[in-house]
Amino acid sequence: RIVPLYWLLNLAAAAIYFAMPSSAPAAVAPTGRGLAVVMLFGQAWPPFRHILDFNYPSWSLSTELFFYALFPFVILMLHRRSIRALLSVGGLLLAAYLIVIPLLWLRPVPTLYPANMLAFPPLQLLKFTVGVCLGLALRKGWRPTLQPGTALALLIAAVALIPALSTSWVRAAAFRASEIFPDMIVTVPVVLLIIAAAAADLREQRGVGSARSLVRLGDWSFAMYLVHAPLLIALNAVRISQGWLQPPGLGWLTVYLIVVITVAGALHHWFELPLERLLRGRRRLPSITND
Repeated sequence: RIVPLYWLLNLAAAAIYFAMPSSAPAAVAPTGRGLAVVMLFGQAWPPFRHILDFNYPSWSLSTELFFYALFPFVILMLHRRSIRALLSVGGLLLAAYLIVIPLLWLRPVPTLYPANMLAFPPLQLLKFTVGVCLGLALRKGWRPTLQPGTALALLIAAVALIPALSTSWVRAAAFRASEIFPDMIVTVPVVLLIIAAAAADLREQRGVGSARSLVRLGDWSFAMYLVHAPLLIALNAVRISQGWLQPPGLGWLTVYLIVVITVAGALHHWFELPLERLLRGRRRLPSITND
């Protein structure tokens, strides 16, 4: 389900890079070997040489593929546990994730640094399993009383604290500048928001998230995630070729967002869904739009 669009848009980014190498970011040197690693979902693994090659946000699918491979075994271990046991395991795994990251920074493993910890599949498996525990607890009848609005406020407050927290530890400058630092700060509020929103859905509590337009954008979100970088790469290639080297303004950003949403909707309806139906055949499985 994820592979066709992933391959298509990585090939699109590769075509632009190979046709116009100057459009590639300074840290990326497009090569055939790098393209092979990306097409085989290997970029999130050490030594991380190709983690941002081609359609650079798609590294997360390299991480997620590891989760999908282990998911049946994780479910077999957890599905018979009680709600209390699931919540306890989820809490312990979440605490372990937040403890292990600073330990890895203090005693680094070769090639594993704060800049790529957010991608490393075994480490991120801890967070994935937290989600499995919470999902199973909700299926078994657990209904947290936390409201989505309260959880959203906690997340906004955590995001607002990131600048202050990121300048308070002088000795940890490299750690604070990495992608994993804000992830640590927002992980717990994001978990709270997800379970609050899921519980509200199960209570049939209607909110802004149930608006038809937002649901449609949710259906398009996978395509938006995968298409926004190739479109930005193409835009930058055009700007470089025409000598438009000034930073884009608000007008450029508005046009870009409209194009991204429009192209994502077209890809979802005319590429994702037809291929999904083809790949499924006659098997009765949940629709991709109801995940």
